Amino acid sequence: MRLRASSCLMCALVLGLMAIGCRPASPPAGPALSSESSVRLVKDKDFDKWSEIDVSPVGRATHHVPLASVEADCLPLVLAHDAQVVAKDLDGDGVDDLALWSPADRYLAFWKAWQRTPSAPPVVFAFRCSVVESSLELCRGYQVVDDEEAGSSPLVAIVRHDRLDQIVEDPDFSYGSELELVDVTFDGRPDLLVPIAPCSGNCWVNVWPYNPRSARFVASPSLTHLSNIEPIDARRRLLESRECGGEGCALFTARLLEVDERGARVIAEAIQDDATPGSVTKRLRVTSRVPGREGALTCEALVDPGGPVLQVQSGDCARWPLLHGRTR
Repeated sequence: MRLRASSCLMCALVLGLMAIGCRPASPPAGPALSSESSVRLVKDKDFDKWSEIDVSPVGRATHHVPLASVEADCLPLVLAHDAQVVAKDLDGDGVDDLALWSPADRYLAFWKAWQRTPSAPPVVFAFRCSVVESSLELCRGYQVVDDEEAGSSPLVAIVRHDRLDQIVEDPDFSYGSELELVDVTFDGRPDLLVPIAPCSGNCWVNVWPYNPRSARFVASPSLTHLSNIEPIDARRRLLESRECGGEGCALFTARLLEVDERGARVIAEAIQDDATPGSVTKRLRVTSRVPGREGALTCEALVDPGGPVLQVQSGDCARWPLLHGRTR
């Protein structure tokens, strides 16, 4: 990480004009921020500047992480006047991470699994945050190299009560799109929707359901690569994922998913296409994806894309009242 020397001078000038300066005020010393470790920032006695982070795991010797591993001109950005230091498993991989987080400037220095490579430098990210609830912010971050955006995988940061709470690493995350919170698992708790491509007719997401036991969002392999998702039946816990084509989504493929605590399973697939070339009337076919009935046709009908079913040709279309005849 080689940041241009001019960036530090500019930072110092800007922060100086804001009466903040490059030297932050002391954060609380040694707060216990996880059950595993207490952490604190330490200043050099001779130069009056931050020199290291002391991490004290319970029952073990204190580790001294030198801040020399952070390029000098990054420090005014990360070590702002309200800087927080966190030592806990932020990304849910079972290994403690180390982070310096600036709530005001939205900069993060992140030592992933720091005890495995204690001498490795951190990765610095710049974030843009949106308040979604009074105490919850969703932040999109990109890696900063030479004061510019790098091409590495971006991060999602979850901030609760102005404190860094969780890091979400989704390799499919599309940084340019907004994060959302929507309850798609029907448990009354909003889940995290991570966009994986810019919206262009179809909005593709990976769903990270909220786990109340761990109090964090967790990856779910059965809820990935979904498009235009919509909860459609809370009682039956049914979720629809629809890939649109044609004007007004007149042509589409939709998957109906049944959601429970273990994840989701596709129970049916609906395809709406042209009944005959050039015809306004569309044909809708719903097939089963339930094990043992895989591929069985459960409904076939002619529909008006903007209105009701015109003619049921076979099967029990009443079972799928929320699928036929809908456009987006």
